[in-house]
Amino acid sequence: MDWFTDLSVSNKIALITLVFTCLGVIPAYISLTKNGSKDTGSSISISKSNLGNNNNIINSPDGKVSIFPQKTDIHNLRRVFIEPQKVGFIEIGDSIDITNLPEGFRISDDGISSRRQTGEGRVVETLSVLSYKDMEVYEILWDFDYEKEQYIRKVGEIMINSDIPQTIDRIKVGSTLTDLGGVYELDIWYSYVGDIFVATTEELPGVQFLLERTGYVGQKNLYSSDMVELEFYDFKSDTVIRAIRVF
Repeated sequence: MDWFTDLSVSNKIALITLVFTCLGVIPAYISLTKNGSKDTGSSISISKSNLGNNNNIINSPDGKVSIFPQKTDIHNLRRVFIEPQKVGFIEIGDSIDITNLPEGFRISDDGISSRRQTGEGRVVETLSVLSYKDMEVYEILWDFDYEKEQYIRKVGEIMINSDIPQTIDRIKVGSTLTDLGGVYELDIWYSYVGDIFVATTEELPGVQFLLERTGYVGQKNLYSSDMVELEFYDFKSDTVIRAIRVF
C-alpha cells in the first residue's frame, strides 16, 4: 500500500469516492439484471395514471411495452365499421331510443325531410343525422309503417356521405373504384330509374357503393334496361365512391 501513502490528499479523497461509488452501482446493476431484462418471465407494469389519459399502453408477447399517443375522437370514430346491414352500433331494423346512445353520439330528432334519387326513382324520406361531437357520421332513414301511414323510429336504411365509417378493409367515401376492386370482387351496374352507378360485392350483402357519375367513360347504352351491367374498364381508375348505402 506504499503507492497509496505516496498519493496526495486530494488524490486519496478522489480514489476513496470512486471506490464507494462502484460498490453502490454494482449491487444495483445485479438486482436490475435479475429482476429485469434477464428474467424473460417477468411482466412490466406501468400505471396509466402516471401517463395521463392521452396514451395507449400496448403489451407485446415478448414483454415489451409500447406507449402511443391516443386521440380519443379518432379512436372512437374509427370503430364505426360498415358491415352487412349494420354501421357501427346501429343495425337495420333496430328500434332506437335516441336518448340512450354511447357517449359522444347523438341522433337529431327533428325529422329532416329528404328528397333524393334511389333505385326506385325520386322519393321523399324522413331522416335523422347521427353525429359524434358535432361531426356528421351518417344519415338514418326511418322505416315507414304503411298501416299507420307514418315513419317510425325503426332504422330502414343508412346513407353514408362522410368518410368516417369504413369497412374492415378501410374502404370509405372518397376511396376509389381501384381501391374497392383491390379488396372485393365487384358487380357494377347502372340504373336510369335512380340515375345511379353502383358497385356491390357478395362479401357485404346489403351494401351499395355509389360511384361518381363523372367517372363513367364506357360506351354502353345505359337506357337499354332498368339495370345495365358494367365492367371495371367502363370507368376511370380514379373514380371515387361518393356515398355508401346500407339497407
